Amino acid sequence: MEIKILPANNGDCIIIYSDDRAIVIDGGYGLTYTNFLKPELESFVSQGGHVSLLVVTHIDKDHISGIIKMLREQQQVHTIDIHNIWHNSYRHLQNTDMIIVSDKEEDVNVHDICIEGNEGIQDANAVQGSTLASLILRSGIAWNSQFNGNAVNANIRQEIDIEDFSIKLLSPTTNCLEELKIEWYTELFKKGIFQTSHSNEYWDDAFEFLLSKDKPAFISQRRNAGSVFDMENLLKTKYIPDTSVTNGSSIAFVLEEKGKRMLFLGDSASETIVEQLKKIYSDAQRPIWFDMVKLAHHGSFNNSCPEFFNLVDSDKWVISTDGSIYDHPDQETLAYIIALTRKNRRTIYFNYSLQKAMLLASINNLGAEIVTPKEQPYTIITL
Repeated sequence: MEIKILPANNGDCIIIYSDDRAIVIDGGYGLTYTNFLKPELESFVSQGGHVSLLVVTHIDKDHISGIIKMLREQQQVHTIDIHNIWHNSYRHLQNTDMIIVSDKEEDVNVHDICIEGNEGIQDANAVQGSTLASLILRSGIAWNSQFNGNAVNANIRQEIDIEDFSIKLLSPTTNCLEELKIEWYTELFKKGIFQTSHSNEYWDDAFEFLLSKDKPAFISQRRNAGSVFDMENLLKTKYIPDTSVTNGSSIAFVLEEKGKRMLFLGDSASETIVEQLKKIYSDAQRPIWFDMVKLAHHGSFNNSCPEFFNLVDSDKWVISTDGSIYDHPDQETLAYIIALTRKNRRTIYFNYSLQKAMLLASINNLGAEIVTPKEQPYTIITL
């Protein structure tokens, strides 16, 4: 099995290859798709492969923009074989009876609900019916079919088999989706379009446009970005959870295949992940071993609580980011990984040659190996 962490700037784009099957998690930005994801998948399909599952973890421009571009292209020239898509749109939320849906077809520009200046999302979605949900609907690809077309929800169905892949869903939960719905309703009220009659496509657009502007619910500080890695003080930093509802709605899961167990966390809330892992794995199985952990929210400490590091164990930790926007990963997260006192030597994989990675690599007797891309523009992990 081979996992490729593609360059996606401050976003995510991951491919898990296994024989003639692949799972794709998020698509980064438009250029991520054009320069990396597209050639990877077209080459794979030309050799008889297919995408068993495309997971769009949540609505954020650094995760969905590349997928939007891909599905647009696939409408014209079908070169990538995708069997299933997981993505939660407005129509998957519970109790949307307050939304008035019109049967009439709308051909309207919804620039009034676009986010001005939000580069990437606005450029990708300038007109009604061009959002990710609308493109999935028109593609005819099976959409949340393992959940009978309803929301991907860990409280509804936790264990899912897709071909030879076994998935244990951790997030979102019913509570996460309920919080997302409330946030959306609040934005609808602010825009004055609540309880007006529109088509399902219009509401799909409104859902993506309005929630994509959701900002982190904490103040991200550019801390510890200098030339010192003070492990003792970093481990004393107070943990403040990320309460962003869009991040909290991320699809996160355990993936098992060929005897390997991997953890993919999107931008999920650490508290949800810890709660769900405790439900699935007994005390006797802790710390829970994973052959690879893709850290939540690009290594943000606000999405990796200390309890999480007490609960899980791995010798391979993955961080996907170029460090822009919020200066991820946080050094506190790196300190907790390195400080784990267990028998397995840890390797931290970066998909960019960040200053923080170079700093760690320069420290003698660090207790962990640091891997950054060298000859190739992406990080490859073989299990």
